[in-house]
Amino acid sequence: MDRIPQKIPTSIGAISQLSPSSSKLLAAAFTPHGPRVEDRATNQILTHLHIGTPPITRTFIVDLAGQIPWLDCYTTAKYSASTSSTHRLAKCGSAPCSVTAAACSGICRSASGPSCHNNTCQLKTRNPIRNADSLSEVAVDTVTLRSTIGGGRAGKHVSIPNFILACDDSYHLGHLAAGVVGSVGLARSRVSVPSQLSSAATLAAKFAICLPSSPDSNGIMFFGDSPYVFYPSDNETRSIDVSYRLIYTKLHTNYRRTTAPGARGPEIPDYFVKISSILVEGSPIRINSTLLEFHRSGIGGTRVSTTDPYTVLESSIYRSLVRAFEIEVMKTPRVKKAAAVAPLRNCYEKGDLPMSLSGLSVPEIALVFENADVKWDIFGVNSVVEVSEEVFCLGFVDGGPMTAKGATVAAVIGAYQMQGVLVQFDLGSGTMGFTNTLLAESVECSNFRF
Repeated sequence: MDRIPQKIPTSIGAISQLSPSSSKLLAAAFTPHGPRVEDRATNQILTHLHIGTPPITRTFIVDLAGQIPWLDCYTTAKYSASTSSTHRLAKCGSAPCSVTAAACSGICRSASGPSCHNNTCQLKTRNPIRNADSLSEVAVDTVTLRSTIGGGRAGKHVSIPNFILACDDSYHLGHLAAGVVGSVGLARSRVSVPSQLSSAATLAAKFAICLPSSPDSNGIMFFGDSPYVFYPSDNETRSIDVSYRLIYTKLHTNYRRTTAPGARGPEIPDYFVKISSILVEGSPIRINSTLLEFHRSGIGGTRVSTTDPYTVLESSIYRSLVRAFEIEVMKTPRVKKAAAVAPLRNCYEKGDLPMSLSGLSVPEIALVFENADVKWDIFGVNSVVEVSEEVFCLGFVDGGPMTAKGATVAAVIGAYQMQGVLVQFDLGSGTMGFTNTLLAESVECSNFRF
């Protein structure tokens, strides 16, 4: 089967940093990048980060679940101590080893290098696409970022020394896009990128991400508090602080799945929210509500992800959504079923469906959160994928049943549903804020001036 045309941006760009005259805000621009896609279901979101002394621009995958930024430090052509005068490995007993809770590696079994050095400390890092862990060495270096002025204009570049990262080798890069050297971790951990920037630059412990609706456009990521300023494409003399459009829901804590009844595993640093229902054209679909709850065994709830291309639903929820969506969409003349286009299974001929500012005019889907007045409205631009001029597919994936070997969460909100939407994660207050699609106001995630 043909692979779905890439509909999400595959890279983010230069990250911004604190300016004394700003409101303690950073920003990062997304830029298109042609990935090497090993898995047909994989589209990757990347960012360019300036690292080392002198600063060298390198490309990283963006991972909301990443606990620490990591990269290949042992391939000289990409990045290593030989290319940066401020790069150094953390020694056993040092502050970076302590804050990361890394274990001392002691003496290497063979001669030191390239991925083992005596008296250094190691911790596990995860490649989210390969879904594999590796023991990586803790290191520090300088990261250079661009500041913003009032969230609307570019400020000066600012260097942050002693930024903690993890070093691995090129094998850990498996299944990542061509040119990627590592991962920018954004999770709720002490050494994720937003946590370190909050400590080093006295920023608010929050960040916001806005993925563009077109692979040919840029997106933006802000570190720190609002304002988040965009300039509508139909009137570039006007500016909009879209932080006023944010609505909020609680971030939940979830735990690793356990097999013992009632036992609780280690805390997971991902971003979890609680959905209470899903609507299609304003009516709730049939869901076993216990699936949406957080259970002590680590099963249940909803996770937010930048490494899942599309929203993933537990099998029974997925089937219920498809049934309700199909009943509604088939009311439009000449709309009929079409062949599946992997990884999406439910596809349709467009028939007489009209277009709107928010995409194809298909039945509206909404995620309703635990505070029932808070819902995420998902319009055509985020709910369906136009795979050709005549055919579209429902942009949701069946994640399988929640069993001992199946899914651990009821839903994963994926990157496609986040396009054209500003999503804010507040590590301090434990909330997630989001706008509905900005396209209704002629605002795209690329309408910034950095």
